[in-house]
Amino acid sequence: MNPFSCFLCTNTSVWYTSQASGQSMNPKPRSWSKNLIVPTISGVASAAAAAAAAAGGGGYVTGTMSRIKDRFGFIKQDSGEADMFVMPGSCKAIGGTLPPLGTRLRYAVQTDAKTGRPRAEDVNYA
Repeated sequence: MNPFSCFLCTNTSVWYTSQASGQSMNPKPRSWSKNLIVPTISGVASAAAAAAAAAGGGGYVTGTMSRIKDRFGFIKQDSGEADMFVMPGSCKAIGGTLPPLGTRLRYAVQTDAKTGRPRAEDVNYA
């Protein structure tokens, strides 16, 4: 599908692969699909989120609560990617508080509007 042959609505998520262009070495979209909707991190889906969506998991990934600081925590991702930042407000389905250490979780990956970095959203027990 030629990406210039159709228009997408604003904020439509798309899955794409990239490859460096010959002269500038900047990444350029190589192939894409608007049929596979996954959470994105700065426009590019995390490998774990893409795999979960492709496997029918709806874009949710899994991990284990590994560290808790004062008002935030981190989830050790099953994919082996860097630990995922999580706030209590993202844990509404489990009471709006951070779960205890060692708890298995299922969550979506979102881009934090303030920092531009990935964070867990829609956190629930796995």
